[in-house]
Amino acid sequence: MTVLVAEDDQEMLELIENVLTEEGYQVLTANNGTDALAALERRDYDVVVTDLKMPGASGLEVLRRARASYLRQPVVVMTAFGSIETAVQAMKEGAYSYITKPFDLEELLAVMAEIAEQVRAHRQLRDKGESGEAPAFPIVFRSKVFRRVLAIVHEVAESNASVLLGGETGTGKELIARELHLRSSRAKGPFIPVDVNTIPDALFESELFGHKRGAFTGAVQDKPGLLEQADHGTLFLDEIGEMGPAAQAKLLRFLQERRCRRVGDTKEHCVDVRLVSATHRDLSAMIGTGQFREDLFYRLAVIPINLPALRERPEDITPLAYHFLRMFNKGFSVEGFRQDALELLASFPWPGNVRQLENAVEHAVIMRKTGLIKRDDFPAWITTSGNAQHTDLRTLEEVERGYILELLDRCQGNRSKTAKILGINRRTLLRKLAVYNIPPRQ
Repeated sequence: MTVLVAEDDQEMLELIENVLTEEGYQVLTANNGTDALAALERRDYDVVVTDLKMPGASGLEVLRRARASYLRQPVVVMTAFGSIETAVQAMKEGAYSYITKPFDLEELLAVMAEIAEQVRAHRQLRDKGESGEAPAFPIVFRSKVFRRVLAIVHEVAESNASVLLGGETGTGKELIARELHLRSSRAKGPFIPVDVNTIPDALFESELFGHKRGAFTGAVQDKPGLLEQADHGTLFLDEIGEMGPAAQAKLLRFLQERRCRRVGDTKEHCVDVRLVSATHRDLSAMIGTGQFREDLFYRLAVIPINLPALRERPEDITPLAYHFLRMFNKGFSVEGFRQDALELLASFPWPGNVRQLENAVEHAVIMRKTGLIKRDDFPAWITTSGNAQHTDLRTLEEVERGYILELLDRCQGNRSKTAKILGINRRTLLRKLAVYNIPPRQ
């Protein structure tokens, strides 16, 4: 990946060049803004890293030139001034991220690794002849803890071993499953995501293995199962903990034999599928209570990966917030976040994790429409009842209960809509309503 680094401090410039080169990046340098603009005229770069204050031309001019290119190169800006006004201006102009000097080089490497993932995915889509636009779901992070998770994902991606993704609701399990797929030799094959909770036990065999015409009432034509659809690709089974006993037995048999037979057929055939599953539940505890098969667990969890909650990687809250701002700002002219807004986001415990943060930013963009998002633009479940100042005095369960109540109110009691916003299925929502003692008509 080619990187242009523009920095007028020669010692800093050489340090960044050496560190990025050691990481495998192809680095070209410019020690002032004028030279950086000339470098952008001569050739294309995958990413630009620029100081904001330089002789000749400013970092903002370099940013504008890079973003005006047909490639719309991602730009990382470095600033010694650290004020929110400077950061807001850079983000308004289209900067991918900003780093305040003095900074830890690991912070820069984390941002570069994030951009490298998006460049790689963009090239894969282009090589497959698909849309040349950037991936719809980029992996946004700055924290070391999430960088370690991605390192594991990339290390095991080429393996055919089954992967079990754990973590709370909203931590990005499907995103990581897609990353495993795109990083593997199966990237040109299909990625088939399935919410296990939406398949009744009685239909699981037909859905997984397919059926022949006339196999049962309603089987009016041959239908390939999910395993056949995912042949030479990846089958992602989300909420595997919701699978019933009969379905567990059928899935175990496939994992043992790697062969499948459509319902009503007499012939078996092999399929080449990598299985990635995910759950927010404690499967070990479910094994203890007899709700989940231990032998199936070990087949699914050859490689277990646990995704951290958003509160365990607070460094990622601001870059994620700006990412969602860019996503939802089409048709609006929101410039960024005021300091009180960023402090509010940093203080909230996010029981719904990244998905809840996405919901909050979307709400704020719609309410603000233009200018800077302020604290009061966020939904009431963040800003009322002392949540922002006193979240440490409230349990995560209390915060989540308030969040669900707020969404139910916004959706006028429609549980299906509420579940969709939460990113969970209706059955899981009903279980949460019972746990939190929320009345049926609430």
